[in-house]
Amino acid sequence: MTGSPDLGCAATALAAEALVSFGQLRLRVTGTSMLPALRPGDELQFHSRRTESTSLGDIVLFRRANAFVIHRVVALSNTELVTQGDALAVPDPPVNKADVLGTLVSVTRRDRRMSWNPSTHASVGVTRWLFRRFDVATRLFLRWHRLPTRAAG
Repeated sequence: MTGSPDLGCAATALAAEALVSFGQLRLRVTGTSMLPALRPGDELQFHSRRTESTSLGDIVLFRRANAFVIHRVVALSNTELVTQGDALAVPDPPVNKADVLGTLVSVTRRDRRMSWNPSTHASVGVTRWLFRRFDVATRLFLRWHRLPTRAAG
């Protein structure tokens, strides 16, 4: 582990404040819980958004235990939402809507920026099922995507 827990907590708080103050925040993916939709190294742009407009399938940013969590909305109520990582077998504990910081609006991958629309970028059900049940699927996917791109010619 590098850095102190206090530094991580302060950095998370500062980033959350930046999102509130400026209406947008960019973060880099480090985990694998959202594979295959989001990959380690992807740069994500979030906009602060009223939680009343949050829909099923949206990918949201929230804070839990002084860390950011980026997961897909799988259920909604008037006061809470339930999220789940695409590659995780079980949903997260409910999140109070007031704790949602923002909604994903774009992904930059390998210098290519893509607008994010949940209806057109939702992971295929079979692929999500594989990632949720087989760790080897995650390892193979990551190995395949780390291979260097071959130059044409």
